[in-house]
Amino acid sequence: MRHFNNINQLPFASALKAHNEQSSFAQQVWEAVAPSDLLPLTHALTIREDKLIVATAHNAVAAKVKLLTPNILTRLSKLNLNVTAIQVKVQVKSEIPTNSTVQRKLSKNAATHLKAAADALAPGPLANSLANIAKHSDKK
Repeated sequence: MRHFNNINQLPFASALKAHNEQSSFAQQVWEAVAPSDLLPLTHALTIREDKLIVATAHNAVAAKVKLLTPNILTRLSKLNLNVTAIQVKVQVKSEIPTNSTVQRKLSKNAATHLKAAADALAPGPLANSLANIAKHSDKK
């Protein structure tokens, strides 16, 4: 097993560093030319083959970037960058749905009405369920 004292000694470190620098440069370029209202919703991935690749999580933002592509390309040409196209990628963020159901508590009045309804019914599953709900509402 090889131990590395420095990350720069890793075999892929130079490629990783080059990719990081390219991504940082692409993001700086994007921040210079993109409309300010789109900046929080987008980020540049890279510039490859004269194409600026931009990512977003929303289809509407991607459509807006595509509509503004001619204006953005004009701004890029003023910066003397040889970018002839903008590719927009939609990267949907998958979020784990949280169970945000709040357990509701019965009021004292509702609990007494349920208890009265359970007492008025003939013995059976409905009467038992109502009595059980009324009994547990006092514990909460």
